[in-house]
Amino acid sequence: MEKDFKKIIQQSGLAQGIGLLLAVSGGVDSVVLLDLMTRFAKEFSLDLQVLHLDHQIRPESGADAGFVRDLCIRLDVPAKSKPLMCRCWPGSAA
Repeated sequence: MEKDFKKIIQQSGLAQGIGLLLAVSGGVDSVVLLDLMTRFAKEFSLDLQVLHLDHQIRPESGADAGFVRDLCIRLDVPAKSKPLMCRCWPGSAA
């Protein structure tokens, strides 16, 4: 998988030294993407940063935000988490 991902980065046209903001929910897909990007960030001179939006739709969303924060600390990737009051779901404030 790493070999294929490296090839994708090479073919993507990402410029050396580019800043890249990754949206990380804490789910498997975004966590794997973050893991892969951190593995190749130095090689491709990518300046990674993470943004986590806490939609507050599920009671455990605060735990997701904490998981992403702790993961980014371990990976030494700057991260921001922003709460977002979503009013478009059943049961949310109008």
